[in-house]
Amino acid sequence: MDVWLRDPEGDGPLYLTEKQQHFFGVMEDYKHSAFIGGQGSGKTVTLCASVAKYLLTRPKSEWLLGRYNYRGLVSVTWRTMMRILPPEVILYRCDTPQYLMAVLKNSSILHGWNMSQWEKYAGLNLDGIGIDEVTEQREKIGWQQGCARLRGKR
Repeated sequence: MDVWLRDPEGDGPLYLTEKQQHFFGVMEDYKHSAFIGGQGSGKTVTLCASVAKYLLTRPKSEWLLGRYNYRGLVSVTWRTMMRILPPEVILYRCDTPQYLMAVLKNSSILHGWNMSQWEKYAGLNLDGIGIDEVTEQREKIGWQQGCARLRGKR
């Protein structure tokens, strides 16, 4: 199946800027990576596209997409991710206030998580974590606990 990521603002394919393309291409080469830019520079789209690429190209992988502020997670980050992922690759999706999750047809799993509630992801075995608006993080413990969960096989 030929799959392309969707533009979150429309139905066509996602086109990235030169800087976004560079990050998109090298993100996997590093243990930690950050896309830094001003307001409106496409940080959320870049994060979501990078995580989506990873999930789609590595079956059975498991990622956490997080943000410290729950309202921002739901209304911006998760919404952008669900617009970027083509609906034909999603097997199951849960969008309840208690839990955000998407299971892809290739058995990859994406969790949407409020990073301020880091103690609730104690049992996860993750292949990666994508954090949107990392400047909202008031304490390092959420990041540290997330990194401690990076013990997946992929």
